[in-house]
Amino acid sequence: MLLFDNNISPEAPVQLVELFEGCKHVLEVNLGSADDVEVWNYAKENNLAIISKDKDFLHLSNRYGSPPKVIWVRIGNVSTQELLVFLINRSIEIKSFILNENSQLLELVQIES
Repeated sequence: MLLFDNNISPEAPVQLVELFEGCKHVLEVNLGSADDVEVWNYAKENNLAIISKDKDFLHLSNRYGSPPKVIWVRIGNVSTQELLVFLINRSIEIKSFILNENSQLLELVQIES
C-alpha cells in the first residue's frame, strides 16, 4: 500500500502496518541509498504509493504521472510520534486517495494553530 521514503523514520511503517496493510520503508526493500527514480520505479512495479516529505516526488509525479501515487507530507521537523499521530488522523483521507483510480498526488499539510 505505502512505501515510506528515507526522510520518514523506519519506525513509521512498523507502527502503522495495522492501519495501512503492506506498508514498507525503503530500508526494508534495500533502497536506503537509492535515488528518487529508483524508489519511483520500485513503487510503480510493486503497486505502492510513495509517502515522503521530499518535494522531489512531487516533481516526478508532475513529470511522469501516476502510477505510482505520491503522498507529500508537509509537516516540518516533528518527532516520529507527532508524525504518526498526524498520519493516523489523516488515515481516512489517505485510504480514499489510494482507492481513487483518478488521483495522482495527495498533499497533506499541517495547519499551524
